[in-house]
Order: sequence, then structure tokens, then C-alpha cells
Amino acid sequence: MYQLKNGILHRANRKIFALGQSYYPSFHPQKHPVPPDQDRFGEMKKDFADMAAAGFELVRLAAIGQVRRDNGKIVVDFPLPDQLCAEAEKAGLAAIVRLQGYTYDLPDSREIIMWNEHDETMPFQWGWFVRHCLNHPAVIRDECEATEACAAHFDAFDNVVGFQIYNEPAYPSKGLYDYHPASIAAWRKWLVETGRKPAEAAARMEPPRRYPERDQDPSDWISWRLFHLQRLNDYLNLLAAEAKAVSPAREVMTCCMPCPLMPGNSLRGEDYFRLAEKMDLVGITLYFATCGAYYYYTSEILALAESAAALYGKHAWLMEYNAGVGLTGFAWERDAYTAAGAGIKGILYYQWRADYAYPDSPEPGIFGMLRSDRSRTEKFDRAVAMTRLLRELSDCLVNAEKFRSGVAVLFSENVNAWCDAVENTDPEKKQDHVSFVNLESNTERTFRCWKDFARAGISPDFVRACDLEDNKLNIRLLIVPQEAGLSDEEKQQLAAFRKRGGQVATLEHFCVDAGYALPDAPTDGEWGAYRSNLEAEHLLLRAGIEPLFRAEAPFLDVKVLTGDGYFLLSLINHDLFERPIPAGSALELPFCRRAVKEAWFFVPGRKEPVLFCNEKRGCKLTLPEISAGGFLLLQL
Repeated sequence: MYQLKNGILHRANRKIFALGQSYYPSFHPQKHPVPPDQDRFGEMKKDFADMAAAGFELVRLAAIGQVRRDNGKIVVDFPLPDQLCAEAEKAGLAAIVRLQGYTYDLPDSREIIMWNEHDETMPFQWGWFVRHCLNHPAVIRDECEATEACAAHFDAFDNVVGFQIYNEPAYPSKGLYDYHPASIAAWRKWLVETGRKPAEAAARMEPPRRYPERDQDPSDWISWRLFHLQRLNDYLNLLAAEAKAVSPAREVMTCCMPCPLMPGNSLRGEDYFRLAEKMDLVGITLYFATCGAYYYYTSEILALAESAAALYGKHAWLMEYNAGVGLTGFAWERDAYTAAGAGIKGILYYQWRADYAYPDSPEPGIFGMLRSDRSRTEKFDRAVAMTRLLRELSDCLVNAEKFRSGVAVLFSENVNAWCDAVENTDPEKKQDHVSFVNLESNTERTFRCWKDFARAGISPDFVRACDLEDNKLNIRLLIVPQEAGLSDEEKQQLAAFRKRGGQVATLEHFCVDAGYALPDAPTDGEWGAYRSNLEAEHLLLRAGIEPLFRAEAPFLDVKVLTGDGYFLLSLINHDLFERPIPAGSALELPFCRRAVKEAWFFVPGRKEPVLFCNEKRGCKLTLPEISAGGFLLLQL
């Protein structure tokens, strides 16, 4: 009945916008909605029936059970997940199963757990989901064989449409990893394979165990970080391939955090682009607000995930989206407009029913549409109404893609690693290497670039320098947040893009409020008052790129999807104080040069026509009152 194809959920061979819930998604013994001494099976049947009635079609769960080696063979036993899959199918729900947990019940000792810079075994923390040394031959063997066995087991369930590889896979957020002897040996081999060091020199290399001082060459630290980043993503892709080989009909994904756009990105290791190349879809988790100052940061993360997927002709999902117990209905609705408008094709909320409040539970009663006792949270009715609206517009959502403006921000793992090496010196002052309090100005500069253009009415994409030759996203204007740290290869790729006619602008280093620079812009003496004094709007004028929209309301953002014969606009009111935008507000759409025949505004439970006027410079509309947001369907 259900199937995933290229990151789009199909029901009876028809595309649908995927909406689902997490249920028993964790391996943690204290993260369950129902204690083991209560009627878990009976409560599960009630919950699944309620999920389906609320308009959800998909449940995300974990392979909670036993994975062990018996006489050399992997043996699995999943009594609870088997019941979950079977009952989900009876309720008309598809399922995605997370295959890997904190550890398998396989040989486990200091020999295969990661080591920190002091050669200490990684301590157990429930949120550190990747613990084993990713370069240890026994780990790779066991994880591959266990993944195959788990995938083969759940392949027997017709309603299982996909496999999740780990959850929020990253190196620990505190301390420096991984100094296991197997990782050091693998790094030395990598140095030779990548041409960074000759074999004899690499064999004598020892990895740096502290940040370089300001007068030290940072190259060894940078190579150490880049090696681990690549290794983590290669490892996840390897396990995805193992699951796919066993069960080709199931699509594979993981659930990344926003790490690539946060300080500590080189230490955490997640890379949306590397995963997009090999997995079937880009899956992320996101809990930031969609209002106030966080609105643009949330939108930036969604844009990175969607861009990485689109570069490989794939799609992005929210494998975990905030369903906090205290979340308001207004926020739930606004979150949905933000995600759908960004081109996300599936949303799995975390979670349907809150965790039971054990004394030492990590997240007791924090996330859920329902509380642990099955009582409804304040947002419930409005959330269900929003789900029905997404179902009503499902065809438009899944058959449209993000409207691309031709503007992108450069993403560089080399610059990120360089910033980590150069700006995070003196580790004793770094709160014991807590990654998210690191400096790394490139994350701030990247956000500034993205936000500048978003506020100018553009929804920028993200690309790497290596993506510019094929230029699948049709980039005409590339914004470089920081040149320092770019590799020689990246510099050559940027130069080749310029030679082909692309425009490249850089954010200057002169001061906090520095403008953008174009190499061919006129100068005014030695200060370069024009060359480095351009705003986002000036760059758009130079590139001949019109903003997607001009809104009269100051807290209205517009995200645009384009389909065959229509545009679907997601309108988001990101006012922190949640004040409605009054009726009569004007909206100009310079991108819309084709004649609009009909314009309809959708919010939960309401559809109404919108006044519009086709003009030579685009379409102008007079909007109705907007609460959290709404969808605007323009039929051409």
C-alpha cells in the first residue's frame, strides 16, 4: 500500500506529502510512553488508531531488542518492534525503522569504544549515539553484519518503507575524538591516499591532541578534523548500502542535527552533502523556533538540507520536528508552513505521546501531541486541522519543487575546519572542548550572508565549490562568506565559475558591518568604498536578479514552490509576538511574470479567493488577514 520512491511517500502508487509521528523511537530504557508493567500492547493499538484518525500515515520506531552473535552468526530478536509494525499495518500506517542503537550485544570493551585526546574511553551519555571506533575492523564487520540482519528481519513487513541509519549521528559534543589506535592508523593511510603526505612521513605522524597555538601551522589539525568528518559520513553511507542491498525496496536515510551550520561543525562531523550523494533522502532533526531571530536560522538549516538533496535529484525530510508538549497551536501551524514552503517532502513529529516520567528519564513528559496519560495537549486540535490542510494540498506540495532564484551561499568544510583550527586556540579556556561554545566565525558569517539575502526577498541555496561546474541549481550569483581557509582546489573552482560568467561576491573582513565585494566593482581610492560596500540588494541589481517578493507586512516571509501550471506560496508570519497581519496588506511577486488566472488562500478549515493584478513587472495581490501563515495557490 505504501512505498518510498526518491524521497516521496506513495500510497497506492500515488504521491503524497508524508506526515508521521515517532513512537518508541529510542533504545533508551527510560524513554517509553508506557511503563513495562502496564498494557503496552493495548495502549499502542489505541495510539495507532488515533494517529490514523488525526491524518498521519507514517510511524517512526526503533529496532528495540537483541542483536547478538551466536556461533559466529548474527541473531536478532525484536518482540516489541514486531508488534509495532504489525499493528501499524492494521491501522493503515506505514513505518520507518531505525536499525542502529547505542550498541549491539556484541563483544564490547575498551578496544572498540572511541578514545578522547587523553586516551580515555568515551563515557556513556544517552544523547551520544555513535560510540564505537568507526575505523576498527571488528566494529565495521559487526555493524555491517548486524545491519544486514536487522534489515532482513524488517523486510518481512510490507508496511515498512524505509530504514533509518543511526539517530543524530555525530562525534560527542564534549571532548576531542577519536584517538583510538585504529583511527590513528586509518588517518595515516588517508594522508597518503589524499596526497597530503608521502608514505614515509605519514607513518611517523602523530595526531595533534590540542588546538594549535597562534604561531603554529594549523594544517595537521585541519587534516585530522577533515579525516574524521569524512569517515563518519562514509561509515553511515556504508551501513545504508548494506541495508539497501538486503532490502532494495526500502529507502535509507539518517537523521542529522543542524551541526553543519553550528559552531563545532568540524568536531561533530555531520555533512548533509556527503550523505545526500549516497542515501535516498536527506533526513534532519530540527527544534529551533520559527519566529523572532530564530526564524531565519531555522530557514537556513532547511535550505541547506533541501539544497544538498536537490543537487543529487533527491528530497529532504524532517525526521524529527518539534511536537513539544507546551508548543502552541499557532507555533505548530507556523512550523508546518515554514517546512513545507522550504521544499521538505516529509515531516515526522517528535512525538505522538510523551515519555512516561520515570525518576531518571532523560525527557520525561516533554514531547508529544498527547501527554503520557493520553490527555490532549493545547495544540492538538489546531495541529490536526493543519495536518488535514497539508493532506488537502498534498498533490500541489509533492509535485512542486523549490523555486530557485539563482543565488547561493558557499558551504566549505575546509573553511569550517580552518576556523576551528585558527580561532579555537588555548583549549584550557574552552570549557573542556564543548563544541557548541566554540568560536568559528564562518558559521556566523554564513548565517549573515544567508539572512541578508532572505530579508532582501530571496531564498538562497547552498552549494560547495565542487558543485559549480555542473551547476545543477542554476546559480548565477554565489556569495562567499569567508575566503580564508579555502583550499587551492576550491579557489580554482570559484575562478572557473567566474570565467563561465557566474558572479562571485565575498563578505569583507573590514568591520562587523562590512559590505559585500565584487572583484570587478568600481573602487574609490585606496579604501574601495564601492568595491566592498555593496548590500545584498546591490548585488541582486548587478546580477539582474529580482527578489521573489516584496511584502508590506514587516514580519511576513514568502517561500515559493513551482509546479506544472501553478505556484504554491507558503506565507509565514514570523512575528515573535504572534500578532495577526491585518487584511489588506499588499504583496508583490516580481518573479511571477506569467499571467495568473486564479489566486486562492488556504488556512485550516478555510479557502478563499485573493484579489490580484497581473502587471508587466509581476503579480500584485491584496492579502486577507494572516494569523500564523497560509498557503497561496496561484493557478497559471
